[in-house]
Amino acid sequence: MSSARKAPAARRAELIEAAMRLFAEKGLDETAVSDIVYEVGVAQGTFYLYFESKADLVNAVVVHISERIVEGVERIADQTPMCAVEKLLRMRDELLSVVSEDSALLAFFHRPGNEAFHDRVSRDAVRLLVPSLERVIEQGRTEGVFKISHPDDAARFIAALQDVTDPFDVFAEPERLGHHTEALTEFVLRGLGCDEATVAREIERVRTRA
Repeated sequence: MSSARKAPAARRAELIEAAMRLFAEKGLDETAVSDIVYEVGVAQGTFYLYFESKADLVNAVVVHISERIVEGVERIADQTPMCAVEKLLRMRDELLSVVSEDSALLAFFHRPGNEAFHDRVSRDAVRLLVPSLERVIEQGRTEGVFKISHPDDAARFIAALQDVTDPFDVFAEPERLGHHTEALTEFVLRGLGCDEATVAREIERVRTRA
């Protein structure tokens, strides 16, 4: 820990990361501003140069985690050349891998007392996912593989699916993850109007990987 002078953006990020660690270890309600500044090694007054209150910091942590969850998805949505179906499935895999492989996030959400925080992150992640999904769905309509009238609403429906996933249920065992991925793939592709051959092929790919 060091109180050495840092650029404002770096110091703000350091406070957010420290808060995440402490929220995971102690819980949101049990973590005080004094704990966070001690973890970083700065005076308490420094905290208020970046955040108006603990609630303001909590909002910043929500945004930080949400952006971390969706940043890979956004990169995939903008990749060219890649067909819409492949993009959508890679976006699926990216979201699943972030939640299942990021031990810090799992510890954070697993901590008793952080349930409401998880709900806030989920809602924010849904909001951030929609634009990328809508672009991919529009691409699929242009390619003739997605047959749906309202891509904006479809994007919101698909994004909301991640909000109903309990990571500790889904990722508890490989078989459960396989069932979840297969059901999600079938549900989304059928909902977007993909032909039966495409749906069957992608379900078989999930089963082969399991």
